Amino acid sequence: MDKKRSQLFTRCAKEIMVAVRQGGGNVNPETNSMLRSAMEKARQANMPKENMVRLLARLEEKKDGLVSLLLEGFGCFSVPILVEVETDNRNRILSEIKTIFRKFGGSLAETGSVKFQFDRVGEVETDGLSDEVQLELIDMGVIGFGEGLVLVEVDKLDEVVKKMKGMGLNLGRAEPTMRIKMPKELSESEAEKLGDLVLMLEENEDVVNVFVGADYV
Repeated sequence: MDKKRSQLFTRCAKEIMVAVRQGGGNVNPETNSMLRSAMEKARQANMPKENMVRLLARLEEKKDGLVSLLLEGFGCFSVPILVEVETDNRNRILSEIKTIFRKFGGSLAETGSVKFQFDRVGEVETDGLSDEVQLELIDMGVIGFGEGLVLVEVDKLDEVVKKMKGMGLNLGRAEPTMRIKMPKELSESEAEKLGDLVLMLEENEDVVNVFVGADYV
C-alpha cells in the first residue's frame, strides 16, 4: 500500500510540474487553471498539502535555471522511448537516465534516432463515444480515436476541447503527447519488465514525461 501511495503521489507531483511548465512557470493556482486542477486532483488522492507546498517552492526556486531536454533511447526489447526532462543540471540528469536505461539492458541514443518514430498530437480523455458523436468530432478536426481517447492536431487542441465541452461531453486529461507510429508488440512478461523501467524513469524528480513505443499483447 505504501508503494502504491508513493507511486500515486509521484504521478500527482508530475502533473503539478507539467501544469507549472505549461503555464509558463506560473506557480500560483489562482491564475494558473491547469495547476489548480492538478492540485485538486492531488488533494483527492490525499497528497499532503505540505508536499505540494514544498514542490511549488522548489519549482519557483529552480525555474530560472531550468533547461528542457528530450532524451531519446531504446529500452529493454529495443522499445523506443522518449524522456522529457526539466533540469538545472544537464550532466547529472544525463548520467542518471543513462544508468536507468543500462540497468534494464537499454541505452540512450543519438539525437533524432528515436523521435522520428513518434508523432506529436493532442490527447483528450473522454467517456465512450457513439458513432454519431465520433463523426461530429471528425468534422471538428479530430484525427483519430483510441481507447477512451480523442486524438487531435496539437495546434487545434484547445479549440477542440472547447467544442467538446460545449457538446456536454465529460472530459478528463487534455494535453500534448508523443504517440508511436508503429508500436512494438510485447508479451505480458516483457511488458512487466518494461513497466519497471518506465516506473524508475518516472520516479526521477527531473523527468516530466515518458513516452513509450510499445503495445502489450
